Amino acid sequence: MDEQFRRNLDSQSHRLDDIESTLDALLAGHYDVASLPSAKSPVPQTYPEITTDNEQLRLTRGWLDVDLDAALTVEHRVLFDRWRAGTRITWGTEDLAAVAVAGLIGASATWLDHRVDRAVLGRFTELSKTKVFQRWDRAGKRLPIDYMGPGFGGKAHRVRSAGHDLFRIFESTGQIIDAEFRGTRWADHGKETVAVSGAFRGDIDTVADALSALFQHLAADFVTPMGLPMPGMSLLFEADNRELRKLVHQAYLGTEHDKGRNNGLNLRSALISAGLPVIATDVLIRLHIHARSGTTELDAAQRALRDELLLAAHSITTAASIGKTVARALCLEGDKKYAAVRHINVPALLRLAWLSASVVHNARSRTGTGAASWEELLEELNRPQSLSTAALLVEIAEQDAKGLHRPGWSMKA
Repeated sequence: MDEQFRRNLDSQSHRLDDIESTLDALLAGHYDVASLPSAKSPVPQTYPEITTDNEQLRLTRGWLDVDLDAALTVEHRVLFDRWRAGTRITWGTEDLAAVAVAGLIGASATWLDHRVDRAVLGRFTELSKTKVFQRWDRAGKRLPIDYMGPGFGGKAHRVRSAGHDLFRIFESTGQIIDAEFRGTRWADHGKETVAVSGAFRGDIDTVADALSALFQHLAADFVTPMGLPMPGMSLLFEADNRELRKLVHQAYLGTEHDKGRNNGLNLRSALISAGLPVIATDVLIRLHIHARSGTTELDAAQRALRDELLLAAHSITTAASIGKTVARALCLEGDKKYAAVRHINVPALLRLAWLSASVVHNARSRTGTGAASWEELLEELNRPQSLSTAALLVEIAEQDAKGLHRPGWSMKA
């Protein structure tokens, strides 16, 4: 569906209008009408030949604008939309360039994710010094979810129990209302359940107050260097698998905690810092598609092309994140190799999964549009049609047989 195809449709519409207006004038007895363009060849024209004739005619007649709504009837418009929805737009050079640029930006940001996260953390550190966050920090003091007794303390204490895990918010709220810490730790003799009370705030007795205190506390912790653990990490830390617990602990702790810096896997690094290249990739591809189509309203085929380009660009970002994860795991020694998990770009993986499903759905939709194939269209063209022109010829033949033909008209003519 290029511009030339649109111009040909519009030209054919104008030519049919000329034929109909000429026939109407002749039937009304007006014989001083302009002659219609005659065929240059007795055999059917090829598409390039039709295009050349149409362009010459457009120049002669002054047909400057393309009006597809006038060129197609309502029925044909429906069929045309079905055909266009079932047509896949092939990639052009500019599409490949857009994917390359967006993928390069996403891959570069992913490969340098530690610098991106450091810049984001710098902004958050400034935010933590504001009066609002300092007030929230004070409001979250002496809560049971901050218990740091034996087996639950250290820099990674937020991943050792349910209190800071958004996936276990009901357990966190219950602990605040009960003013009791509850957790699970592993010792040489096995799994041990711990409950501690008596040292925490006891003035919170409603769910609303507990949620308010909890979210103020989590917001204040979110902007700190250690941040909040990924949802569900505390459940994995309680699992009956020592290697899995070591992986979760080291991934959250990172490899530079002894230097006062955190380069581990947390909610900030996994979603916000890693989400920036994903957002940038999406914006670039979407801008390219709208610039390519010249409109803000995309049809089904254009949306399908957009999803294909996004899938390719995000695949580059995801491949870069997996490559860095593997490279870091090979470079680190001991338990620190588990910290390489931090470089997996979670937003890119989620976006990739969504786009994969969308591309598959678009491909299935194209096969189910009910649009006619080229073979079916050719067969339809060769089938006798009941057209207004055919009816006119029948009428002339009947009048000829009765000797009632109009002057200048006959079946021979």
